[in-house]
Amino acid sequence: MAEDVRVFDLSYNNARVEIATGRYFEVALPEQTGTGFKWKIVSGQIPVKDFRDPAGPSRGATTSRHFRFQAEWRGESVISLRLCRSWEPQAPARQFTITVSVR
Repeated sequence: MAEDVRVFDLSYNNARVEIATGRYFEVALPEQTGTGFKWKIVSGQIPVKDFRDPAGPSRGATTSRHFRFQAEWRGESVISLRLCRSWEPQAPARQFTITVSVR
């Protein structure tokens, strides 16, 4: 049976969501390979863990970068990501923040 994983995209920027303890969820954000811009996690407190950053497609293609988390215990966590170049981490082209409440 396929795992039921909630996926949050750019439409959830600055949103507050609820996740049940033990459940997995993903943040999926658009990214274009070959531009030097890549989504990076810049903050994320407990109770989330275990992010996965799968390999992207060929250069120049537009894709979604997926980060997987597990809501391990009750509490609240703010996850922030930045779309930036590795040599310009303080000048992000875009930012994404989501507040996760684990119940």
